Amino acid sequence: MSAVIEKISLGTVQFGLDYGISNHKGQTSKQEVKNILNFAKQKNVSSIDTAASYGESEKVLGSIGVSGFHIVTKIPSTGDSKINIKEFIDENFKRSLQRLNLESVYGVLLHNPNDLFGKNGSVIFKLLESFKQEGLVKKIGISAYNPETVEKITTNFEIDLVQGPLNIFDKRFISSGVLDSLSKSNIEFHSRSSFLQGLLLMNKNSLPMYFSKWVNLFNSFTNVLKELDITPLEACVAFSLSVRNANKVIFGIESLSQLNEIFKASTLDIDTNIFNHLENDDPMLINPSLWKS
Repeated sequence: MSAVIEKISLGTVQFGLDYGISNHKGQTSKQEVKNILNFAKQKNVSSIDTAASYGESEKVLGSIGVSGFHIVTKIPSTGDSKINIKEFIDENFKRSLQRLNLESVYGVLLHNPNDLFGKNGSVIFKLLESFKQEGLVKKIGISAYNPETVEKITTNFEIDLVQGPLNIFDKRFISSGVLDSLSKSNIEFHSRSSFLQGLLLMNKNSLPMYFSKWVNLFNSFTNVLKELDITPLEACVAFSLSVRNANKVIFGIESLSQLNEIFKASTLDIDTNIFNHLENDDPMLINPSLWKS
């Protein structure tokens, strides 16, 4: 099996929701999801990323059948409400297993890592550990949004898996040294947001006005694409798969044709150092939750 192909993980938010700034097709149909999974199996892709909050994603995957894949799912945030934490965590995780039609999964993450910093943090973590002890999950961890949160959590909790954003514009997990630290601690890192929610795939002339502040950055990216004679998708895939300490790279898949493009792009031989000057740490650009429509 190719080491590069082995790193690819299927992102499934589009299987359950109409998601992404460049997505004009809406939620992926169940038949298309089935085609995607069959093709992925043929290519020896073993990893799927999903979450309880991805609409019908878990249910769709479970109805098709995903027993041959390593599934990573996520437990929703507990929030600040006065709920029974033990019941909330246990019920949400067990419901995910039911929807996925599985007895166990590879990984379960907290969708909001800040839940571990609240008053119920130790209770939540012990519950995650109990899932491991019962054989319901192999690895426990967090879905993070910045390196600082990861450093704080790994100092206080023994987790196995971290998921975080990493792309041509957003290289914080590399430049901070956190990615190297995770590797030395044998903590898996799964990168996501390779396409920055589809923003990096858009033609610079089609960008919403909100992004005009970063026009020079987008122009520089376009110039690199022209120099290499590659597409934005090829650039994003090549960069993401080249990151040494990323164990998996999650690509949000909308269609079979897009997955095929990703496989083709994975074979390109590009010196990804050419993207180094495109780094930007402005949260208003690299954090889609802060984008103004």
